[in-house]
Amino acid sequence: MEEITLRELVACTGGKLIGPYQDEDTKITGVSSDNRKIREGDVFFAYVGEKTDGHRYVQAALDAGACGCVIAKDPGEYREGKFYLLVQDTIQAVGDLAGYY
Repeated sequence: MEEITLRELVACTGGKLIGPYQDEDTKITGVSSDNRKIREGDVFFAYVGEKTDGHRYVQAALDAGACGCVIAKDPGEYREGKFYLLVQDTIQAVGDLAGYY
């Protein structure tokens, strides 16, 4: 993936940054919806599926090095130095990101 900024991610998804971290110059180097495959600098997309809810894995993704997450549910607690981008639909948001390219 070509590196983008958090500002670009916010713009293309129409999401809203929540929590204390608001540095829109943050560099994003990859995308994943699998917390086991996160690399440093990736953003984690929390998909809601028929069998599981990716929101359950947000903390694990952040522990693994994700710089932030795209979520459809406000977690209520925020990790320092990590961004939380609230969208209506995380699957639509990743499609919006793909269309941005």
